[in-house]
Amino acid sequence: MINEIGNELNNHVSPLSVMQVREKYIEEKLLNFTCQGRYIPCRMWGGIIRWIVYGIFPGDFLTAVIRNDLREAVWQADDENIHLISTYVSFFYNEAPSLCSGNNRRVDEWHKARQQEWQAVQALPEDLRGARL
Repeated sequence: MINEIGNELNNHVSPLSVMQVREKYIEEKLLNFTCQGRYIPCRMWGGIIRWIVYGIFPGDFLTAVIRNDLREAVWQADDENIHLISTYVSFFYNEAPSLCSGNNRRVDEWHKARQQEWQAVQALPEDLRGARL
């Protein structure tokens, strides 16, 4: 869904605006997401949004979750997140783009694709990049 939004908007707005729409889209999903009455803490949203939109690796805990390395996720979790691992797994499985998580190959490909996209935007002349909304 996130790629379809980006593709549709590419014809009408600047590349930076498309990325902002993606950020807001993921933020809205996080805001409305619960799993068995649990939610992802707001302090973790930035890392998730940056990962999904820009391919910027989050901290060790979230990186372990997106790589589906649950043993490492347990090891890296803080006192709050240790009880929310299934919530994160559910979010990435049900709400995030399917190619952004699941195994090392997918995660590495997502990182590379998002980084290439961001570099392409940065390489545009400033007047074509567009202003941030």
